[in-house]
Amino acid sequence: RYLQRGHRAEAVHALLVAAAEQEKFHLANGRYGDRLDASAGEDPPGLPLASRTPGGRYVLSVPTADAAGYRVVATATGDSGDASCSVFSIDESGRRSAMDLGGSDATSRCWQ
Repeated sequence: RYLQRGHRAEAVHALLVAAAEQEKFHLANGRYGDRLDASAGEDPPGLPLASRTPGGRYVLSVPTADAAGYRVVATATGDSGDASCSVFSIDESGRRSAMDLGGSDATSRCWQ
């Protein structure tokens, strides 16, 4: 269980960093970023964040982003082994959510 909690912390940390980068991006570009893995000076610009967490257990994506809002999602890979917290997300208002492998709400359990 300690390993799973560590893996979940990896996803949470990556999403909080992504949220901070989204706010920086919005200030500089007037909209939120819709892609990851961008380098400085690329055109079109994107977020300078890896699309995988450092341990490789979650894949990050930005399914929605425009001038008014965004949503960043961390989805567990097969390596995470955590069916209880398989999808985490955060949006422009700081709203956090999580789902288990079956699609049921697991926010209170996963965002501890």
